Amino acid sequence: MYFLLGYVVCGYLNNTFVFTTDKLLVINPNFPFTKVVTYKLNQIENIEIYRSLCIQGIGWIFFQSGNYVTITIGGDRFRYYCGSLCVDTFDEDITEKTMDDFHYALKERNISVQFRL
Repeated sequence: MYFLLGYVVCGYLNNTFVFTTDKLLVINPNFPFTKVVTYKLNQIENIEIYRSLCIQGIGWIFFQSGNYVTITIGGDRFRYYCGSLCVDTFDEDITEKTMDDFHYALKERNISVQFRL
């Protein structure tokens, strides 16, 4: 039961981010939460990178952080939890390598970022 619940919690809380030349993709590769959401970089008003102490408390049971990214577009806010996205490392391959890399990549694209981990 622990492993099944752990998979559900970790699968839901595990999103990652990829940049193309003009888009930001939010990817959750975990079944049944599989999704790819695309945002145009020029429409993003603000991105907040924070930590939820409540989610961190729940995630601690399954070795997940409470980190999340909130994307603001046209007054609408979209929150994506990234339980395995730590300050030191959060994914591999084509995605950003660390939260710091993600933060600086957003800054290079002239996107307003609040980074408070």
